[in-house]
Amino acid sequence: MVTVKVFERYPFYRPYLRSTYKILFNEDFIEVLRDDSSIRSLIRKYKDEGINLFFTLYDKWFLYASFDQPDFKPRPVDRGFWPGEEGYDKVIYRIFKACEESGLSYGCEAFRTMDLSVPFAKKNPSESGGFWSFGESMINVDGSFEIECPNPGRMESNPGECDLRFERVKYIFAFKEESVKSDDFYRWKITETKNITGEVSLKEVEVDNERKSVKIKGSWKRGNPEWRVYAVIELKAQEFDYASDVGLLWAKKLIDKYDQMGIRLKAFYEDEPHIWWDWGNWKKYGEGLNLPDMIYMTDALAESFRKTYD
Repeated sequence: MVTVKVFERYPFYRPYLRSTYKILFNEDFIEVLRDDSSIRSLIRKYKDEGINLFFTLYDKWFLYASFDQPDFKPRPVDRGFWPGEEGYDKVIYRIFKACEESGLSYGCEAFRTMDLSVPFAKKNPSESGGFWSFGESMINVDGSFEIECPNPGRMESNPGECDLRFERVKYIFAFKEESVKSDDFYRWKITETKNITGEVSLKEVEVDNERKSVKIKGSWKRGNPEWRVYAVIELKAQEFDYASDVGLLWAKKLIDKYDQMGIRLKAFYEDEPHIWWDWGNWKKYGEGLNLPDMIYMTDALAESFRKTYD
């Protein structure tokens, strides 16, 4: 088993007065699949100590030397076992049975949103959610332009990793701007903003993995330096489309699967209940990558907004 230091200030919610937990990493899953005697012994020990709930979860942050490293950068260790996948489900079943035999209740993180979205997207890539990434640039005298939009390639959080891949150039807008009180602030003139997606010629769209960006080279016949261009690109993620019921139906089927397997979870774990793109991710990818220029968006969500506010 992998030994980790548990940080006292980590916000674990204990629904039972006598409960304990274990952080599981890839090595632990592999060991339980090979031989579950060690985890069974640990559960019996907890029973003898008066514990009535045993809880497990995968949490990548505990792979780091300290909880809040000032020089934190993503660690290239990918999660190997996700809810709904054969290996994960077998391990959860074996731990549940060991708890059941010792008279302990069992809980896990199997239905944390971000833990579910990755295996869902693996099996349903066309139904997955994603992000819109933005970039802007000047237009040259000959109407040509080059735009760069951020694309980190992947995101990381407590549950592990979520891949991002470039899907397509969604929109190209042309606009004119004017300064507001000082040269530090500008605003678009709504009356001089155009959707020119159908008018531009895209000569090259390059995914630059080293710079973590998507470069767009194109031209607009009516373009000149009075205008600027603004690009919106679509990035597919291992994420739910929260404006669609497909992911929810998939999650319900997973609950039914666990029920059919005989797994009875007495507790669920949800830490930082947000989507994969959280408020601090842009701090983790190095200087110069303007990641706040990304938002979660899907066609279904955009249509929902249009119907509500148009």
